Amino acid sequence: MITGWYYLHTNGNLIYKKDMPGIIEDFIKSDFVKRYWSVDLEKRENAWTILVEALAAGADRNRIDELANKWNCDDNDAQIFAAIRCVMLTKKELKWNASKDRVTCTGNTCLGAMARLAKMFGGKT
Repeated sequence: MITGWYYLHTNGNLIYKKDMPGIIEDFIKSDFVKRYWSVDLEKRENAWTILVEALAAGADRNRIDELANKWNCDDNDAQIFAAIRCVMLTKKELKWNASKDRVTCTGNTCLGAMARLAKMFGGKT
């Protein structure tokens, strides 16, 4: 069930709004909304989609980390999301690699690696 929306402001802020009639139209018409995502946190995949795609689109990393902590999205949990999205996560030394369709991106965390990978695929997970 959709309870609200996160939108990415052009300044990098990731902002939550409760669901209400006309909200999508407001996002579409806005000059400062870069992207937006529905919120249904009963579906674990939804939290990861927001985090990965927002980070790939330029969201403030501190805000992303705050939400990841709030939603308990850590490197162990990332393995489940990655499998759903057919992304291979591997750790080599201190870095994580996210690979899909012969493309590999590296990050300090699974989230960071998947965000870089999403950016390579047009910002989508």
